[in-house]
Amino acid sequence: MSSVEDTMLREIIAVEAGISRFRSTSNNWQDYLPFLRYIPFSQKTSSAENFRARRDAYMDRLLAQLKHEIKEGKDISCITGNILKDPEAKLNEGIHRPL
Repeated sequence: MSSVEDTMLREIIAVEAGISRFRSTSNNWQDYLPFLRYIPFSQKTSSAENFRARRDAYMDRLLAQLKHEIKEGKDISCITGNILKDPEAKLNEGIHRPL
């Protein structure tokens, strides 16, 4: 990601902003009024699922890029890279990330 014109950077910013709105204390009235938890908000659920799918897509792409850089020996040291290189680390790539 070299500039703000990068499409992946714009996608990351848009998705993370959307996710932060779901987690915002001012937008989650059901956290303060428990009876609201029983009222279905289908539009909110579908939006959350959409953001999750979009986040999974760029996270998978970034992880694949990191793995390629590690394989080529061109990676920059980072936490995820160190975990991937650790022979004792046992990761399961099939687990979906929560929103």
